[in-house]
Amino acid sequence: MPQRWFSLSLLTAALSLTGCVRVHVWERQRLATWAMTDPFAETELAAQYRSKVVESKTGGGLPGTAPGGGCGCTQ
Repeated sequence: MPQRWFSLSLLTAALSLTGCVRVHVWERQRLATWAMTDPFAETELAAQYRSKVVESKTGGGLPGTAPGGGCGCTQ
């Protein structure tokens, strides 16, 4: 019976160590999937939309850098 527990614990330890593997930098892109991305991160399209909204609300630039009253027209 002790030999059985020893072999079972050895098998459990061996199986738990198989999940630990080093991934090289050049392999990370291949292993990454869309499910691993941050859902709250801003995408490129969202950043372009946000900059367009800021541009139209401030009259062509960031707040305080360009004349405009937030009418939506660019000068």
